[in-house]
Amino acid sequence: MLKHKAVPTVWDARLIAAGRRLRLDENAYCVVGRNQKDCDALDAAYASPNRSRCVLLYPGNYMGASVLLVTDEAPEFGDENPEISPKMAEYIETAGSLALRFANPEKYREPAEGPTARLHVGAVVREISLVENPAVDAIRIIKEADGPKKTDEPVESAPEGTSENAESDAAE
Repeated sequence: MLKHKAVPTVWDARLIAAGRRLRLDENAYCVVGRNQKDCDALDAAYASPNRSRCVLLYPGNYMGASVLLVTDEAPEFGDENPEISPKMAEYIETAGSLALRFANPEKYREPAEGPTARLHVGAVVREISLVENPAVDAIRIIKEADGPKKTDEPVESAPEGTSENAESDAAE
C-alpha cells in the first residue's frame, strides 16, 4: 500500500482486513470479498464518508462476491451524473471479470442473459453485464486478508472412557 499511495488513510488500512487485494496497475487495485463478512466490509467501506475514490460492484443475478475498485479515476462520491472515462471503463470491466473469476461458474451460467452486477458509481447504481476474461487469471493476489490461524497441533480428544456427547450416551 505504501508503495502506491504516498499518504494512506485509515480507510485504506482497514481494507487490508477484507478479502483478496489485486493490483490492476500503479493507479488501481481491487478488493474481492471471499465471504459474506468480507462483502459486508466492502459495502461499509464504500458507504464511508472518508473513503478514497472507488466504485463497488455487487452481484446482480448470480451468487458471488462484491468487488471494490479503488482508483483516482473513479468519479467523486455523490456525483449524480458520473462520467466514466475510457480508462475507468476498462478498470470496471476488469473488476467484473475478477468477480466472475472468484465466483462458482455454475452460479452465474444459469441466467440466460449472462451474469450482471450492480455498479455503484458516484451517487447512482447501474446494472452492467459481466464478461469472463481469461487474462484476469494473470493478475496476482498481492494481499489476502488473514483468516483463522492454522496449526499442526493435534486436536485434543476426550479422555479415555468418556464421551464428547453425554446426552447421546445417556439415550442409548
